[in-house]
Amino acid sequence: MLSAVVQHPWVYNANTGRAFGTFIHPNGAALFSAVFATLALFLVLTLKQRRYVLALLLGIAGLAVTASMGGFATFAIAALVLVFAGEWPGRLKFAASGLAVLGGVVILSTERFRERVAELESTLSFHEAAAGHITNSVDWRFYNWTLFSRAWGEDPFFGRGLGMTQENLQPLGQQVHNEYLRTMVETGVIGGLIALVILLIYLNRTFAVCRRAEYRGAALSLSLVIAVLINAVAANTLTYMPAMLLTIGLAPLSSIPWDGHYEEPSQHKKGTS
Repeated sequence: MLSAVVQHPWVYNANTGRAFGTFIHPNGAALFSAVFATLALFLVLTLKQRRYVLALLLGIAGLAVTASMGGFATFAIAALVLVFAGEWPGRLKFAASGLAVLGGVVILSTERFRERVAELESTLSFHEAAAGHITNSVDWRFYNWTLFSRAWGEDPFFGRGLGMTQENLQPLGQQVHNEYLRTMVETGVIGGLIALVILLIYLNRTFAVCRRAEYRGAALSLSLVIAVLINAVAANTLTYMPAMLLTIGLAPLSSIPWDGHYEEPSQHKKGTS
């Protein structure tokens, strides 16, 4: 994880006006901030300590400086899933919802985010963008997806091979920026269906666990999965190694039966194992 993080150690990119942190791309930093903020929100709800409120605000600040619309949407939806999927008291749900709204207001009120929102107004339609009318990052994605869709059409059932979209198949010299399309291009319909079945099995089991009050952490696991699925719509989510490692590490840990109370283990008597 550290070897991936330290590739780009600068904190701020003056050319783009967006924070990279120590991540390879601002969208990777945004996903990491979204996952971190979701974890902090879970700790606020569970342990009710002010230091985790500070951590939550730091995570939201990290999102703000990346100016990533996808990162903001990722956290907003993950927070809603976390708050309403868990067995929290009503007052905690109300407080958490208020914090989420406050965070959204803070992010959207920044000058850089207002500029990002204004950029989207130049998008005419998907059809125009797919034909090459590119004015912003959304148009660019539509055009790129159109080209990759054509590549998928050349071998729709079994795909072009794992890793092909990162190495040998980049019409615009860039990755897909959509993990669902990447899956279809690389593994075809067959691989896509396999991935879908595995995902549905995992989600079904996680939903079942969330219905048990003693498995409160399962709500965090569910919100993390939803966060990745949302982020994957317009980003190269699986290539953001620090964010994915954090998510993968938290998902099973958060499913451990735990009600937020920790007791120090009793000292073992001498001579016992």
